[in-house]
Amino acid sequence: MKHYAILCFCLLLSGLSCKKEEIVVPVATVSSQVPPGAPELHDIVFPSADTGFISCSGGQVLRTVNGGNSWTVIQVGAPEIDFEYLSFVNSQVGYVSGEGFGTRVLYKTTDGGLTWNMTGSSYEYVEIEFITVNTGYMLHYSFLYKTTNGGLSWTMVNTLSSIDYPEDLVFLSVDTGFM
Repeated sequence: MKHYAILCFCLLLSGLSCKKEEIVVPVATVSSQVPPGAPELHDIVFPSADTGFISCSGGQVLRTVNGGNSWTVIQVGAPEIDFEYLSFVNSQVGYVSGEGFGTRVLYKTTDGGLTWNMTGSSYEYVEIEFITVNTGYMLHYSFLYKTTNGGLSWTMVNTLSSIDYPEDLVFLSVDTGFM
C-alpha cells in the first residue's frame, strides 16, 4: 500500500510538471554569450528551445533566436528603466515589467521581441505571469491582480494576508496558480 501511495504521488507530480514545458539552459552558456558591456541581468525566459529573453537594467531586453549561442540587445524603454520580470505566452507574445522614473511600467511584444509597446504603468508590478495573450496575473505586495485585456487594466482578485510579500507566480491554467 505504501508503494501505491508513493507511485500515485509521483504520477500526480509528473502530471503537473507536464503542463508547462521547461527548457534548461546552463548559466555558463548564457553568461559567456551575453554581449560585452551588457547591463545587469534579471529574469530569463525561453518560450521555445531556440527563442529566449533576458530582462535587464538600462531599459533593455536581450534576445536570442539560436538557443543562447548569441544574444541581441534590444532597447525597449528609456535607459532609466530597470526591467525585472518577463512572461511569455509563446515565442511571439510576451511582457516585461520594470521600474523607471519613480513608477512601474509594463511593455508588450507581439512580434517575438523585435518591437515593444508600453501597455500599462502606475501599477507596482512585483511579479507578472501571463497565461494567454490577454489574461495575466500580477503580484503587488500582498495583493493578487488579474488582467483580461493584456495589462491595460487590473482587478484585485485576492488579498494574501497570510503571505508576506510573495515573490513568484506559477500558473498551470487561467484559474490555477501557485505563489
